[in-house]
Amino acid sequence: MIDAASMKKFGEASNPIVKAHGGQFVARRTNVTPVIGEAPKSVTVIMFESAEKAKDYFQSAEYKAILPLRDAGAKFRSYIVESGDMAQ
Repeated sequence: MIDAASMKKFGEASNPIVKAHGGQFVARRTNVTPVIGEAPKSVTVIMFESAEKAKDYFQSAEYKAILPLRDAGAKFRSYIVESGDMAQ
């Protein structure tokens, strides 16, 4: 984490934006135990109804407005992971 105060503000600001886009926090700033490879210090998982809804969230004006808080708060990597068994 770079700046705890900014991270806290980002977390508070993101709550209503996630909810407005139909997202639900599954895990938030959760400690990670590595099994293979290096793990980040913490992970947040947000579940959306679809990949499109997740993309809408990340591309929304509301989310873009809080990017300075996010970037001051911590190093971020974001991914959209679709559910499903790809082995079938």
